[in-house]
Amino acid sequence: MKRSALALTGAGSILGFSLSAYSLLHHLEVRKRGFSEAACNINETLSCDRAALSSYSEWFGIPSAVFGLGTFLTAGILIGLAYRRGPKYHPHLFLLSCLCGCTSIILGYLSFIELQTVCLVCIGIYGSSALLFTGSALLPEKSFLNSKFLFQGVPQGLPFVTPLFAVIGAYILLESHFSPLKQPRPHPATNATDSLPKVVNQPTLAEQPIDIPIHPTAYSGLGEDYRKGPDEAPLTLVEFSDFQCPACRSMHYILQTILPEFEGKVRLVFRNYPLDPSCNPAMSRPLHSHACKTAVLARCAGRINKFWEFHDAVFQQQPEINDKNLHLWAKSVGLSEEQIKTCLAAPHILDKIKDDIQLGQQLGVQGTPSIYINGKKFLGGSADELRMALKQSL
Repeated sequence: MKRSALALTGAGSILGFSLSAYSLLHHLEVRKRGFSEAACNINETLSCDRAALSSYSEWFGIPSAVFGLGTFLTAGILIGLAYRRGPKYHPHLFLLSCLCGCTSIILGYLSFIELQTVCLVCIGIYGSSALLFTGSALLPEKSFLNSKFLFQGVPQGLPFVTPLFAVIGAYILLESHFSPLKQPRPHPATNATDSLPKVVNQPTLAEQPIDIPIHPTAYSGLGEDYRKGPDEAPLTLVEFSDFQCPACRSMHYILQTILPEFEGKVRLVFRNYPLDPSCNPAMSRPLHSHACKTAVLARCAGRINKFWEFHDAVFQQQPEINDKNLHLWAKSVGLSEEQIKTCLAAPHILDKIKDDIQLGQQLGVQGTPSIYINGKKFLGGSADELRMALKQSL
């Protein structure tokens, strides 16, 4: 029975550690690009990306997968000790499995009920926790309520929590030294900037500039490119963005704070790159199901000179985005129901958005937000890095 129980807990530990490692790599890719091509993205409900982009995917700024790695590693060490040295480690293993199981239940509730999203990798991790708990529950001499465990077992078992803290510490050190881990994250406030990762000694702009056409009026190209700042400004910042992308929301707040520091020197140009297969052929799976419609409504608002008002309203209330709210936000900036219906049916509006997407693909845009300063791609992600890039360009 003891060996069978330890084998079951060992299977849970190995599976949980492997899935947590995959989950961390996936989380970092989504943080960097805004989406991924992971096989677990089947539709809007069965989507690992949606789980990774949610505010529940990180605790204290650290991906939850890091805690999973540390926990399952600690469990593996305790299993090895219990196998080699006897049952005095059973209480520690059982207590750890109880904490792991409770955490899985809470995360499962948040995913299924709050986010209404099914993450297949996460389900695998929850299953690993169940294996760990079931195996440890079958172990003999596992009670952690007796005095022997409380006064002797805990001090003896504390050193074996070290792997958990070691994994968390290693991640923090790596994140602080390697910029690929650093990307904008969604912020609930309306002016969050410098809390993002700080600048490191890395290039913030690509070396070679790219010629990006700007259409200044409704009569050029397929329509006007909506802009902020003077057209004669020495710097032109082109942003490819997705209204439903949390990282784009973060960049929106960064730009709101930084651009006033460069008043009269920067022209901000908004280009659409919705991660939505209904208008973006580069997307093989559903990700942001309202992104194309939101982009269309934004241009509808632009026809009555309210593009930026609608733009700001969407990013400010992005977590509540749905068809009903999109219509309410469009009406709040001055569009009537008839204007909304007419504009949504106008093919040239969608043609302009598809033209933005095509341009983005030609430029090599792989995720949102993607920013170009005077044609040079911005390689950073934080407020400080963007400020530095603008100063260098000036």
